[in-house]
Amino acid sequence: MEWSKEKTGKKLNTAQHESLDSFNLPEVSERRYQDLFNNASDAIFIRNLNGNIIEVNEAAITLTGYTRNELAGMNVSEFLTAESFKTIMKEQKALLKDETATQRYELKIIRKDGVRMNTESRTSLL
Repeated sequence: MEWSKEKTGKKLNTAQHESLDSFNLPEVSERRYQDLFNNASDAIFIRNLNGNIIEVNEAAITLTGYTRNELAGMNVSEFLTAESFKTIMKEQKALLKDETATQRYELKIIRKDGVRMNTESRTSLL
């Protein structure tokens, strides 16, 4: 069976666009997520349940004074006061019991240059 070039071209072209759109969707979503994450005005720390940092955004780098490489693998206890670390662990425990809990609380961080700063924080599960 033969199709005319015009019909085949249109169908093939449409199929290619649909295929490419479906194929690139995860890549586009990832790029958008990275843009939102990196350009957020609030500091964002992605960490595991033990407090070890996995990823940070630009605002977190500015807030703490540490580089991205320095923060990667650090534990949040290294730049929080002891009381603040206890607070986030308590909030995390409450959040694990009720995944919808998202209270705001104050933390005191110690920047790389030694300056102590009060911050407002919120923890959520990913």
